[in-house]
Amino acid sequence: MRSVLAAAGALPARDERLVKLERWITAAISAREDPGERQILHGYAIWHHLRRLRQRPGTTHATHLQVVNVRCHVTAAASFLDWLAAQGLALSSCAQPDLDRWASGDITYRDETAHFVRWSVTHRHASRLTFGAVRWDGPRGPHDGEKRWDDARRLLHDDTLTTSDRVAGLLLLLYAQRIASIAKLTTGHIRDHGDRVEIMLGTAPVVLPEPLAGLVRELLATRPGHAAIGRPGTTPWLFPGGRPGQPIGEPRSYHPVPANNVMPVQEPGTKRARPLPYQPSANLDGFTFGSNGAVQAKLSFSNNGPHVSKASHFSVYNNVAPDVNIADYPNNFPGQYTIDPSPTIWNKTVPGSAEIGAGRGDGRYDLTIVGLNRFLRHFTGDVSAPGVTAQVTAAYYQGGFGPKPMLALKLTNSGKEAVTFTVTPNYYSKEPVRTYHVHAHGSATHVVDPLVSSNGWYDLSVTISGDDSWSRRYVGHLEDGKASITG
Repeated sequence: MRSVLAAAGALPARDERLVKLERWITAAISAREDPGERQILHGYAIWHHLRRLRQRPGTTHATHLQVVNVRCHVTAAASFLDWLAAQGLALSSCAQPDLDRWASGDITYRDETAHFVRWSVTHRHASRLTFGAVRWDGPRGPHDGEKRWDDARRLLHDDTLTTSDRVAGLLLLLYAQRIASIAKLTTGHIRDHGDRVEIMLGTAPVVLPEPLAGLVRELLATRPGHAAIGRPGTTPWLFPGGRPGQPIGEPRSYHPVPANNVMPVQEPGTKRARPLPYQPSANLDGFTFGSNGAVQAKLSFSNNGPHVSKASHFSVYNNVAPDVNIADYPNNFPGQYTIDPSPTIWNKTVPGSAEIGAGRGDGRYDLTIVGLNRFLRHFTGDVSAPGVTAQVTAAYYQGGFGPKPMLALKLTNSGKEAVTFTVTPNYYSKEPVRTYHVHAHGSATHVVDPLVSSNGWYDLSVTISGDDSWSRRYVGHLEDGKASITG
């Protein structure tokens, strides 16, 4: 809203990126529980990075890349302090072997962390630590000249591209301008003399050749900003951004239309993740049968753990029920459950249910429960099939809160015939498939330790003999109060 008012002239302009960065840094420092860590991060983030950013020459605002650079350095410092705390260390007690052990792992922000270590030694927060530089492994050979000219020819003559893309790309390829510099160009940098077009890229004007000159004229005439609020006709920016009165620069300001509408491929690898304050779990405990074909699946939800301090939300979907209309809200919509944290009672559960009877599956069920941090439960089967007497109960603790959570699947057969349960790891684990032959009215337990085998992540499926419709899937992450990685 303030950007709108500033663009309309009601409020003075200010450096919005710098203001947002200051708020982010304040939140990052406040999130530290240890006073000593807060003091260190305060000095590094505010008195080193933020002070230097405020003292940059001129009246130009902070660029997107400058803000990202500061955030990366502060994030790296906080992550390294988290790692030290997880090892029972402080920055002042960190020795060179500890730093080498950290550096030998799969780490993120290596160069930024090295800068933080050097700053810490200089300001006497640490001592006798050295962090070797990493040899540049990027391109070393000459640029591909032919590729550059092919790209330039396409930008000059391909009318299917937008004018702004063509002009920005040509300034990059032909005049070696940085993206940040191109984004900061204003209409004042362009001079149209009728017979020629000049652009100020330094202290002297540069005459633009055709057809680039014509593209720049077209851009000047057709450069409405992405924002329709304020006074877009008076914006000085050659490449207006999505926020009123601001130039383009944020990655979200521009999203080119894909050539084909396909799902993007997820970036490989993992990132470090902070410990989370919840531990969701859910089970299908059985069924209740009513009159006129009514059947309810009995569900239970929990959010238990010594490190749990926040509520956990679950959504229940009946995948075989007919589509619902918005007029049917809320009775026929998926169940929504918010479960309070239970840091003292290890086996606290909250009951729930899902109608799977007449008109809602007619006894055939396909239920999905989703929650925070990739939590998933998937239950399929038919109450008229043999699998109705087979049950799986997932638990993270047995008999109380232990030193750490583990995943235990209790496999119960309440029928009159023996059943073979098959437990199959889907992802994360390299353990083999396990089978359990459970006699009538018997049970068995399958236990895994995801914190040791897969950084807390688990994804298991369970099937039984004699009923192909019956299946259970369990996906999630175990929290032990320590940093982990993304799944």
